[in-house]
Amino acid sequence: AIVIMIGANTLWMYGDKNAQVSIPGKIVNWMGQLTTAFLIGMGVSFTISRDQTFVRAIKRGVYLIAMAYLLNFLKFIVPIQFFHTMPETFIEAYGWKSPLNDN
Repeated sequence: AIVIMIGANTLWMYGDKNAQVSIPGKIVNWMGQLTTAFLIGMGVSFTISRDQTFVRAIKRGVYLIAMAYLLNFLKFIVPIQFFHTMPETFIEAYGWKSPLNDN
């Protein structure tokens, strides 16, 4: 499921229109829309795991939030700070304007 999520997000952000409307693109797009089911399954497994204590759940939640912030840092800050740009489709998807800067 993780690999499909990565592929779908890559297609949505970096793929041109021809890639998105092709048969493989449509399949990846359809599978990418199933990520909600993956997240629900992850939440259920988190809730009903055997060795679950309150403290352990809090630690795991804090860890997941920290990893999410790290991934967003890598996704946005690193490309802008070190490469001073991002792909144009990405910029358009977020409603930003080129050229990007850190101001």
